[in-house]
Amino acid sequence: MSRLHFYQIWIKPNELGITPRYKQKAFDKSKNKTLILSPDAQQDSLKVYQDMRLWLYRDIANETFSFESGRKAYIQVVRGKLEIESSQTQPFIIETSDGIMC
Repeated sequence: MSRLHFYQIWIKPNELGITPRYKQKAFDKSKNKTLILSPDAQQDSLKVYQDMRLWLYRDIANETFSFESGRKAYIQVVRGKLEIESSQTQPFIIETSDGIMC
């Protein structure tokens, strides 16, 4: 018997009058980086009515991220732990179920 992992998020739409909807989809587990949500459903992702993208990383060891001016990221650790190094803070660790806005 396999275990079910359910992760639910709520995102406020950027348009009025959008009919609430629910979707579920299986994604390729062999990929390290998978686009889950995007405003134009690119790369076979689910469409979201917001200027955002939701990525799933299975292993982000030694990854470097940068953001356009005025943009932010929310990092959620689903399983394990992650050490974050930033030019604006001392390195710190977040663990399973922790989240941080940066």
